[in-house]
Amino acid sequence: MQIRLLDDNLINKIAAGEVIERPVSVVKELVENAIDAGSTSIAVAIQRGGHDWIEVSDNGQGIPADQIELAFTRHATSKLDRESDLFAINTMGFRGEALPSIASVSRVNLITACRDGEGHAISMAGGRFEKSVAAAFPQGSKIRISDLFYNTPARKKFMKSSSSEAGRINAMLMNMALARPDIIFEYHNEKKLLFKTPGDGRLYNTMLSLYGSDYCRHFIEIAYQSESVSLEGYVSKVDFKRLNRRSQSFFVNRRVIESPMLSRALDEGYKGLLISREYPAAIIKINVPPEEVDVNIHPQKKEVKFQDEGLIFRTVQGTVKAALRSDSERIRENAYGFTRPDAWQKGYQIRETSNLESSYPANGQSRLLLQKPISHDVPGEKQGLQGYNQNTALNERRDAVQDMEAATGLPVSEKDFGGDRTVYRILAQLHRKYILIEVMDGLLLVDQHAAHERILFEKFKADQAEGPLTSQDLLIPLRYDLNPTRYEFVMNRLERFRELGFEIESFGETSIVIRGLPHHASSLDLNSMDEIIEIIETSTESDYHNKIMALMACRNAIKTGDRLNEAEMEALVAELLGLDRAFNCPHGRPTMVKISINDLDRRLKRLT
Repeated sequence: MQIRLLDDNLINKIAAGEVIERPVSVVKELVENAIDAGSTSIAVAIQRGGHDWIEVSDNGQGIPADQIELAFTRHATSKLDRESDLFAINTMGFRGEALPSIASVSRVNLITACRDGEGHAISMAGGRFEKSVAAAFPQGSKIRISDLFYNTPARKKFMKSSSSEAGRINAMLMNMALARPDIIFEYHNEKKLLFKTPGDGRLYNTMLSLYGSDYCRHFIEIAYQSESVSLEGYVSKVDFKRLNRRSQSFFVNRRVIESPMLSRALDEGYKGLLISREYPAAIIKINVPPEEVDVNIHPQKKEVKFQDEGLIFRTVQGTVKAALRSDSERIRENAYGFTRPDAWQKGYQIRETSNLESSYPANGQSRLLLQKPISHDVPGEKQGLQGYNQNTALNERRDAVQDMEAATGLPVSEKDFGGDRTVYRILAQLHRKYILIEVMDGLLLVDQHAAHERILFEKFKADQAEGPLTSQDLLIPLRYDLNPTRYEFVMNRLERFRELGFEIESFGETSIVIRGLPHHASSLDLNSMDEIIEIIETSTESDYHNKIMALMACRNAIKTGDRLNEAEMEALVAELLGLDRAFNCPHGRPTMVKISINDLDRRLKRLT
C-alpha cells in the first residue's frame, strides 16, 4: 500500500470531525474568536437550530483584508508566537483550526472591518474562496455559516432536531455569558430575541437576565481569594435541590469547562445536607495563573488539567461549605435572635427551653387505640391525614378501645402488620423527626416525613388511576419567570401539564402564570414548579408521572421539625401500616427501622 500525503481539503474535513461536531460547536468557536478580538458586544442568531444558518456579529478588532485568506488556513493564528505560549494561554482559541474546519464543511459569508467604513467581504464554499470584495462596514465582524455539513452527508445525518440543536446552543451561550458578564450577549432564534445580557460586569445581573428573579433568589454568593487561586460565583441554598447536574456550571480563567473533579468538590461542600440523587445548582468561576492550568488536552477545550488539583478541590469544597454555614447562621439569627456557632458546628440543634415539651403523658404511658386493618372506603369521609382531623374510623371504635383497655389494663393497639397479629405501643415523638413504637420483640422507629410521603404518594396514584388529576384554583395566581428555552418547552406542553392538574397560561414574553395546582399539591411553590418542569424535560412519558407524584408527596408531607400530638401519630402509623408498600418512601428511603430486643440486649451486654 502506497503512502501519500493527504490534500488540504481532506485534512480540514478530518479536523472538522474533531472540532465541529454539530451547530453548537460552530457557535462556540465563532463566539470565542469574537471574545479574543476584544468584543464588548456579541450577537448570535440561528435559523432552524443552525441547520439553515448561524450568524455571529461582534464589535471587535476585525480582520485586516490582507489576512482574511490566511485566517482560513489551517494552523494560522494570531494567538501564539512560540512553543512556550502553550503553557500560559490567555486566549479562548489558539490552535488555528476553527475557521478552516468550519469553512471546509459549510458555506461561509464574512464581512469584517478594522476601522469604521473600511471593510472587506468574502464568500466561501467547502473551504474554497468564491468572492472577495471591498465593502463598507462598521468596525467588527459578521460571519454567516450556511448549509453545515452539506458536503459531508454522513456527518449531517447525525444532527438532531432543530429544537434539540437550538437548546444546546442556548445552554452554551448562557454559560459563555456567565463566563463574561462584562460582554453584552444577544441571542436570536427564528428571529425572536431570547435573551440579552447587560454586559455591566456583574455576574448576578447576568444571572437575572438569563434565569429571572424567581430562580436567582435561591442562590447565595461565594468568594475566596489567595495568592495562587481566586474563586467567585453562586451556589444554591440547601432547600433548592436539582435532579441532575445540568444546573452546575464551572469556569476556569473565564473558560467554560467540564470537570468531574470540581463536581465532586461541590458535592463535598454539601456533604450531609443533601441525600442521594439530590444535586445543588452552582455557578463557580475559578481563576489561576495561566501557567498552572493546561487547556490543551481536548480538541474542543472542554477539559483542563490543574497543576495542583488538591488545592483546587479543597478551595471549592471549603468555600462552598463556609458559605452554606454562614447562610445557616444568618437564618438561625433571624429565627431565634441569637447564634451559638460552636454548638452548631458540632451538629447540635439549639432551641429555647421554653419551646421544649415532653411527648410523654404524666403517667408515663401513651394512650393508644385498638385498630382493625384500615379501610380506605370510610363512609362519608375520605380516610386520610389531611389536616389530621379525619380519624373517623378511629372514633367509631372508641367503645371497643375502652373495653380492651379495661380488660388488659394497658393502652394497647393491635394491628395486622406484616401478616402477623402484632401488638404495638406508640411511645413518643423523638426530636420532632421520628415516632418511637414498642413492638413485641423490639423497637420500631418511623420517619414521620418519609412515612407521610409514602401515604400521600399512594393517594396520588389512586387518584390518577381514575383519570387526570383534578385542579384547584389559586386565590392568588403564581407568576413565574422562565428562561427562553423553558418557556417554549412549557408552552408546547400545556396539555401535558393540564393532565397533571396544573392550569398554566402565558404571561408575557418568557413568563407564565399558574392559576391552578393539583388538588393534593396546595403547598407547591415556584421552586417545586421548576423541578417539575425539569422532570418532564429529562424523563420519558412513562416515567415522569411517578417522579412528579413523588415530588408532590415530598413537598406536601409532614416535615422534620413538625410537632405531632398523640392522635396525629396514631393516624400516621395506622395509615402507613395499612399500605401494601409501607417500608420505603417513593424515593427509596426507608420509612421505618426496627431494632430487635436481642440487638439491644447485646449492645447493653445483658445476658438475659
